[in-house]
Amino acid sequence: MKIKIKKIIASVLTFMMVFTQVPVNVFAETKGESIPLDITLVLDVSGSMDDPLSGGTKRMSVLKDSVYQLIDEFSTKNTNIEDVSKQNRIAIVKLAGDKNNKVGNDTYTSGGYRYNYTQVVSDYVAVQDTNKGDLKEKVKTINASGATNSQAAMELTKNLVNSSVNDTNRRYAKRVVIFVTDGVPTTQSSFDDDVANNAISIAKSIKKNAFIYSIGLSAKTNKTIVGDDGDGNWTETEKFNAYLHGISSNYPNATDYKNLGNKLNGANYYRGVKSSTEAHDTFAEIIRLLSNMLFDLADYTKVNEAKAKVPSNLNIYTEETVNALQEALDAVEEGKNITEQETVDGYAKAINEAINSLVIKDANYKKVNEAKAKVPNDLNIYTEETVNSLQEALDAVEEGKNITEQETVDGYANAINEAISKLVLKDADYKKVNEAKAKVPSNLNIYTEETVNALQEALDAVEEGKNITEQTEVDAMAKAIYEAISKLVLKDANYKKVNEAKAKVPSNLTIYTKETVNSLQEALDAVKEGKKITEQETVDGYAKAIYEAISKLVLKDATPTKQEAVTPTVKVETTNKETVKAENKKEVKKVKTGDSTNSVLYLGLFGFSLLIIYCIVMKKFIR
Repeated sequence: MKIKIKKIIASVLTFMMVFTQVPVNVFAETKGESIPLDITLVLDVSGSMDDPLSGGTKRMSVLKDSVYQLIDEFSTKNTNIEDVSKQNRIAIVKLAGDKNNKVGNDTYTSGGYRYNYTQVVSDYVAVQDTNKGDLKEKVKTINASGATNSQAAMELTKNLVNSSVNDTNRRYAKRVVIFVTDGVPTTQSSFDDDVANNAISIAKSIKKNAFIYSIGLSAKTNKTIVGDDGDGNWTETEKFNAYLHGISSNYPNATDYKNLGNKLNGANYYRGVKSSTEAHDTFAEIIRLLSNMLFDLADYTKVNEAKAKVPSNLNIYTEETVNALQEALDAVEEGKNITEQETVDGYAKAINEAINSLVIKDANYKKVNEAKAKVPNDLNIYTEETVNSLQEALDAVEEGKNITEQETVDGYANAINEAISKLVLKDADYKKVNEAKAKVPSNLNIYTEETVNALQEALDAVEEGKNITEQTEVDAMAKAIYEAISKLVLKDANYKKVNEAKAKVPSNLTIYTKETVNSLQEALDAVKEGKKITEQETVDGYAKAIYEAISKLVLKDATPTKQEAVTPTVKVETTNKETVKAENKKEVKKVKTGDSTNSVLYLGLFGFSLLIIYCIVMKKFIR
């Protein structure tokens, strides 16, 4: 159905362009609303209108029937239009003798004859079924009498057209003038150049706001005639046809019938009618053309320009503002006509406002937040340099970026992750280890091999280059060293010299003085077993004291005292703690005082014994 309507409208437009050459911008391209028309009928009611056309019908009757036809058509159209500003209006001007500025159907007497005034019979009225009878009645009461003062008629017509132009309620109306005459312009009876040319000049100004049809009800009409035949002698017929061409919109810039200017290409605003049938058909055609005139389509240029500004990628904007823009776009209703231009411009304004109100989405900081979450809780364990680099990456994060800067935001995340990956753990603190090492005795030779080996194992277990997360292990290394040091066991002192000294103690000390034997005994008793190597000097002192006591042993005198001889006993202990006893365990016989038996022998033996002892002692010292 829509396709058929489009075809019909297209056919009508083609027909109008061919036969009327109404400016193309008057019509909508494909569809639209009928244009409200302000039609001014300029009707020749001069005396000659009582003459018949071909076929015998009076011109006045043909004219009235044609006007009735037009009134009926537009009253029917108006009945279906509720908005008064969009209804069609008709005004009627009668063209005859002198001009009368009053509205009515008045006549005047001159030279004993009654003539029609050139006068506005009816101002613009929106004809409907309820009032069309009144307008028809006004037409009906007009009688033919008078001259053909077209100049006066065009002056009144211009006033009517201007009133339409200045009516704000009719700013979208199209103004049409239908000029119908059967004779030459005159104030009397013959062609009057001044009247004709003044009428054409006034028509030129009217054509700026309206288009003018001229209809000649005369056998002289011939629209092919636009001037004289070239001999400079204008015939009545040539003047009449050139005059009606000049009145019509065929020649928008005509100033007089001899200076029509350029013809509007293909225009057909001048019609010739020679019979009642032609009159009926001509009016029917004009009525049909006017009835099918449609409003210009509204200018959607601003709307299209606004649409062109819509960002190609709306995904970067917030849902709320995109929805608002979409609503503005969806609100655009195509096919509006020029009467709704304000609405159409409103579409453009709404779209532009919605575009300006688009809010770019915030950038997605998810990766940044994930990167921040990976930052170690304790940064004190990392080197200052790498922590500073991480802090710089964190400080570089600028909040509030929008989605167009997503690459920058993702760069923040990459920088943080990279800085985290480059964090370098601080070295473990080896202070305690070093302190422990410093406590290791400089001379380990004095300790037992077993405990020194244990210490060496603790020292060898120290692994350098540990980081701070392994501090516990490092501290354990120090602890192990300390423990190993604390468990070092000193070696026993060497009692070899002591034992050697003890071995040199004479087996028979009875031959020595008690005092020197006692000194030796004290030296022997002073020896304390179990000394450690750190007291080696003391132990060696034992040996030296023994040697010294031995060297100081003094032999007893040969002559025994009156007292009873005592056999001294010296206790000598070795390193294996065995008791050294005196070799001579036999009791010394008591020498009785005054016993002189074998005294010489005894003295000799005693002397010999002293000599032997002396030799023995000297031999040892010599060694």
